[in-house]
Amino acid sequence: MSETLQDVLTYIDTLLPNSLTTATKVGLINAEQRKVWEHMTPDTMYEFTTVNGQRTYTLPTNVSIDMILENGVLIASSTEAVSDDTVFQPYSLAGYDEDMTGSKFYDAFGTLGLYPIPDNGYPARLLYQEYPTIFASSDTAVQFNIDQDYVDLIKFKVMARVAKSGRFPNVDLANNYEADATQLERKMKTRMANKRAKTPRTRWSYKSW
Repeated sequence: MSETLQDVLTYIDTLLPNSLTTATKVGLINAEQRKVWEHMTPDTMYEFTTVNGQRTYTLPTNVSIDMILENGVLIASSTEAVSDDTVFQPYSLAGYDEDMTGSKFYDAFGTLGLYPIPDNGYPARLLYQEYPTIFASSDTAVQFNIDQDYVDLIKFKVMARVAKSGRFPNVDLANNYEADATQLERKMKTRMANKRAKTPRTRWSYKSW
């Protein structure tokens, strides 16, 4: 189970007593998450059903086109109920100036566009990378949706910022926290790269996930 926002705030305040407001520290946590989210959040699947003649579809809340994985739109080859034998056709991202050939998905002014326009009732899947939980100060019981090692990374990053704040900044301590964060970030990026090399993102294109 991942830590909650309060767990992280308590950890920071215990190791590094400070006079910053909770709102300020939460803002620092959110800012650090935004910097490295592409390396630390899990992949997620959203399912929907195609509608005859409908070329655009509303994306899930807090999902944008750039969060969709490579070949991350999959449409079943039949309207039958999805089973382990269901074959899905992968759709690849089309750029703004790209000719529409084959099976493509594209950014239709913030919605998901599909080419060719699908028929009715085909099961479809959208594979995307989650965005990290962005906290409000009142979200103390809400958990992080990232790997525990990345929660530790966020702690180090924020404590480095806290150590450099105030009337008497401790630059040496801040540098130590930053070094710890850099080492952990390097480790996590290597682990994520190895994981994705062993499990290609296109593996869900042909069978149900």
